[in-house]
Amino acid sequence: MGVVALLIFQNQQKLVQSHEIRYRSFVIADELRHSSDDLTRYCRTYVLTGDGIWEKKYWEVLDIRNGLLPRPDGKTIALQDSMKKLGFTKAEFDKLKIAEKNSNELVWTERVAFNAMKGFFDDGTGNFTVKKDPDSELARTIMFDDKYHSDKAKIMNPINVFFNLLDQRTKNIVKNYNARSNLYLYLIIGLIILIATISIISFFIIKHKIINQLDALKAAKEKIEESESRLKNLNVELDKEVEKRTKELIDQNKEYAALNEQYEKQNKELIIAKGKADESNRLKTEFLNNMSHEIRTPMNGILGFSKFLSQPDITEKTRNQYIKIIQNSSTQLMRIVDDILEISQLGSKQIKAYQTKVCLNDLLLEQFSVFDIKAKENKTPLYFKRVLSDEESTILSDESKLIKIISNLIENALKFTNEGYIEFGYYIKENNLVIYVKDTGIGINPESFEIIFDRFSQEEKDDASKSGGLGLGLSIAKENAELIGGNVTLESKKGVGSTFYLTIPYVPAKKLTKRIKIPEKENKDHVNILIVEDEEVNYLYLETIMKELFDANCSIIHAKNGQEAYSMCKLNSNISLVFMDIKMPVMNGHEATRLIKELRPELPVIAQTAYSSLEDRAKAFSVGCDDFISKPITLEILRNMTEKFITAPEPG
Repeated sequence: MGVVALLIFQNQQKLVQSHEIRYRSFVIADELRHSSDDLTRYCRTYVLTGDGIWEKKYWEVLDIRNGLLPRPDGKTIALQDSMKKLGFTKAEFDKLKIAEKNSNELVWTERVAFNAMKGFFDDGTGNFTVKKDPDSELARTIMFDDKYHSDKAKIMNPINVFFNLLDQRTKNIVKNYNARSNLYLYLIIGLIILIATISIISFFIIKHKIINQLDALKAAKEKIEESESRLKNLNVELDKEVEKRTKELIDQNKEYAALNEQYEKQNKELIIAKGKADESNRLKTEFLNNMSHEIRTPMNGILGFSKFLSQPDITEKTRNQYIKIIQNSSTQLMRIVDDILEISQLGSKQIKAYQTKVCLNDLLLEQFSVFDIKAKENKTPLYFKRVLSDEESTILSDESKLIKIISNLIENALKFTNEGYIEFGYYIKENNLVIYVKDTGIGINPESFEIIFDRFSQEEKDDASKSGGLGLGLSIAKENAELIGGNVTLESKKGVGSTFYLTIPYVPAKKLTKRIKIPEKENKDHVNILIVEDEEVNYLYLETIMKELFDANCSIIHAKNGQEAYSMCKLNSNISLVFMDIKMPVMNGHEATRLIKELRPELPVIAQTAYSSLEDRAKAFSVGCDDFISKPITLEILRNMTEKFITAPEPG
């Protein structure tokens, strides 16, 4: 029985050794897989960043795997030698060798990527002696294409087959050892039963001798039970150790995954940062090129025509033309210099806002006067809308900054509007003053709404090159708006047009008394007048005179052509009087008057035109006009004319 017990003990030791070999085999295979993953990660990081530290890490991992450098535990041994010591079967060892071979082939691919980053390429003999320009794009393609992933998979497939073979073999070994242990146990139990039977039969014959033998058997049994208990505890500890090692491997895999994710995030951030840096350099280069072009253009005009002025045989008319060109070029050059100085001061935070009393009506009217000339040269109608009286429109703000913002917005609209019209004005919204500039120009893509306010930025370079400029206007407008406590926003649709909004706090210079709304039935003297005029200056003039005549007890409605006038008369029955310009786009005054009179025969229509011949008067009366006045129109002429049809209230 002692021999059997010894066999059981030896059997259990071999069972423990089988578990240990199985565990070490899994570690070796897992090391091959992880080393391959590390090599891939380091090579990819290198081709993305070009940082040599990743190449150094790559070769360190490869040298450790090949037994050229010591491992973290201090031992220097090649992965293949470690495999041989574990006593794998030929089939198992062949699978690991295939995985190692595929991994080494992948190392060759990674070497090609490393050398492509440095400008060295294969000369056909396996040596990288051909020198060319570094090709980072080729290196990234090699490391991230489908072939690389396929080659990578070739490493894992034989490892998985190896795991299956090893698992099956070790399971069989464990099964055999367990079966042998059970056999030995059954043998001991049989022997015990046999001895017990002999003891009972011989009890009365050799009582004293048998008792001694029974004591010996009892002691042997206790030893066997103790051995079994020890083996059982050993199995439990082994299971716990395997579970612990498995958990450690899982945690380590999670750490590697987290590191990999962190590296990928850092790589993306590096790529984004590089893109921003490249874009910044590109914008600065374009700005310098644009600035050179924009400065040289007026300078060329100034210098060139200055030389022409010195010629003695030019006529006075030609001389004046040359002087005008020089003056315009000088103005253009001064505007460029002002923009550059302005953006420089804004960038250095040297500019501050100073509040003064500003009459918004006067300020916007001045801007209209300045830009209306250029708008007419471009054949683009420019309209100005105001909704407050001069007293109500007098606010506390920085006048110079308001002018810079509004002039830049109107200038921008004129640059990019070839058809349609431009309109600017203001309105009150939630205790804020909103100044707008609306155009029917080329429009802006929604994805470009933010970048057009950046310095030196222009949405489309082709359009920018046609219209000129340094790409500073909107940036100046935005930064000045922020200085006065406001902001600039926009609405736009490509091919339809754009509307820019300057929103600032509405702070009246004078505390206004609350307006009392008079019921319509008590406000019998209120007059609604329709002015049909396509020239904004003429409309503003007539509007001012009308409000003076009626002591602001009137509503002025503006139509820009005959079609709009007819539509307004059709929709608004409260219109009391119509001043009709004759020469207008879309529909002229004659046709509009005829249609209005068919709709509302009792509505007075007064023709107003620059033509004053008898034929013009006769034609106006023939289509239904009630009276006729010639431009220029004075306050007295207009007073006399309106008194025929409407009684104006006494001033005050």
